[in-house]
Amino acid sequence: MMAHDAISVLSNIINDESLIEHAQIIRNSFTRKRKISLDNLLNYLIFRNHDVLSEDLVSYFGALCDFDIPTRQAMIKSMSILNYDVWDSIMDRFRNEIYNELPLINFKDYIILAVDGSFLDLPPHIALNHYFGGNQTSKMKISDIKKPQAKVSMIYDVLNKIVLDFSISHYRTSEIPLLFKHLKKLQEFFCDKKIILLADRYYGSVELFRYCEMHNIKYIVRVKKNFFKHYIEKHEGEINFNINIKLDKAWIRRIKNDEVRKSMNEDPKMDIRVVRGTYTYNEKSKKKEREVTVETQYFTNLDGGFDIADIIDLYHHERWNVENAYDVLKNSLNIEQYT
Repeated sequence: MMAHDAISVLSNIINDESLIEHAQIIRNSFTRKRKISLDNLLNYLIFRNHDVLSEDLVSYFGALCDFDIPTRQAMIKSMSILNYDVWDSIMDRFRNEIYNELPLINFKDYIILAVDGSFLDLPPHIALNHYFGGNQTSKMKISDIKKPQAKVSMIYDVLNKIVLDFSISHYRTSEIPLLFKHLKKLQEFFCDKKIILLADRYYGSVELFRYCEMHNIKYIVRVKKNFFKHYIEKHEGEINFNINIKLDKAWIRRIKNDEVRKSMNEDPKMDIRVVRGTYTYNEKSKKKEREVTVETQYFTNLDGGFDIADIIDLYHHERWNVENAYDVLKNSLNIEQYT
């Protein structure tokens, strides 16, 4: 998929007048012809790239060859009456139109998705301290937090470089609940598609494995060496084997997802494929570059049609693209500077 195709789809959505009702907090806002129309406001928010609002105004409207530049006060007022849920509507339409209209890259007919979380530093403000939290000791008050932070999470099509869903939450929110929110939101979208989900060591859990089985999602999760140690220690020296897990009642009670807990009560057994291998990468430092080889272990529900090399290559070569996406957001787009 070419970038200009994606930009063309996004542009058509933003310029569609039906979007106005999703952007309104105040009735009749964005309906009159004004300098800052809804499409101008949304495009401005997407393409702003300076630390100072006045510089963004000059840059954006100057690029339009429009030198009747709105004031800072006018832009702030327009931003204050925007219903930010409009971005969910834009994301939903963008995702559906991209997948329905454009040729997409896949692997053995599967869409390859990666999930990952990260932290964002937020501008210092007491409201953000209360809403998102930050690094805080037991003796500190919320007002003492010097740098509010948020936990962000995205689920990302790594072959086509498309963010399918993105969320921002309290900085103490763990990865798995955020992933379930992504999957629930995208459940209808996934229903007729073949999916492989890639996830790192923070996501490994029977809760996720059973959820994927229930919704016909394939997964590759890199796990720590001691993950399910009692089951895997019987397979010392093996690199491709299955383990059979049976959950007891105490284990099932700890499962937080109601749908998964019900399924586990009905059938507490799980069969999981374990793959072991090595992965080699180049580690760079200021003075030198060296080749590093690490032993790795993965849990998956992919069948024998995917050999060990497929699984390792998919995880390490494709999942890294979600890390690159965060690099773009933080370092190229300066997302942490946005208000």
